[in-house]
Amino acid sequence: MSIGEEDRVTLVAHQERKILLTLYHTLQARDGWKRRGVVGWLFIDEVDESRRAYIGDALNHLVRMRHVEKLDVRERGSGRAVNLYRITGSGLVCIGEQAITLELPAAEDSALEDASLYMPRACWGALAVLQTQLNRSLGKRRFDEVGWMTAGEIYIAGQYVLSEELAWLVKRGFIVKQVVDRPGKPGRGPTFYRITERGLGCEALQARGHFVQVVLPTPSQVTGRSHSSGRQPIRPGA
Repeated sequence: MSIGEEDRVTLVAHQERKILLTLYHTLQARDGWKRRGVVGWLFIDEVDESRRAYIGDALNHLVRMRHVEKLDVRERGSGRAVNLYRITGSGLVCIGEQAITLELPAAEDSALEDASLYMPRACWGALAVLQTQLNRSLGKRRFDEVGWMTAGEIYIAGQYVLSEELAWLVKRGFIVKQVVDRPGKPGRGPTFYRITERGLGCEALQARGHFVQVVLPTPSQVTGRSHSSGRQPIRPGA
């Protein structure tokens, strides 16, 4: 049964206060993501892990009222917004908490932030395993190279990596995959993965919750890494 407009407004108002208090306590503890020189930023699932109804309405209303600041940190080329949220001075006044000093964020991202993306933690774990595999020349030699692993060989803190997480990395050019054909069954054999030069150049900037903020290498850094190692660049689709 749908609820009435008055009840909806009441629920959103209640949710708004909870959001402001969560963001306030994050700021007070100097916790959350650091972006544009200040801490206190949270993703929507960190504001409310249960993602209860009305969280989106409540956040949007708080942003319109300027009680909360929103920052879109989507990866380049993505059509979907990925927002961080942080309480403002107006939001502190709204909940009667004005004792802390509110540092204002810079007007623009730093160069490192601009060259970064927020990677699911499991994807970063898989990438780190493949980085180590290639840098230390570990494992079996496959396709006349070291560094190739199956999904079952990529073991992270007691957990196997999922094919969806590997597909996320392949799509963004951090790793490549190669499928071995079985007799009479093209594309149905085991799948192997290997890190690319782009993936080798990734570095973790900060991590919390389900994400790791990863700084991406520039094209010149990718080329330079390949030349210094004596390897041919490993590119997506290779």
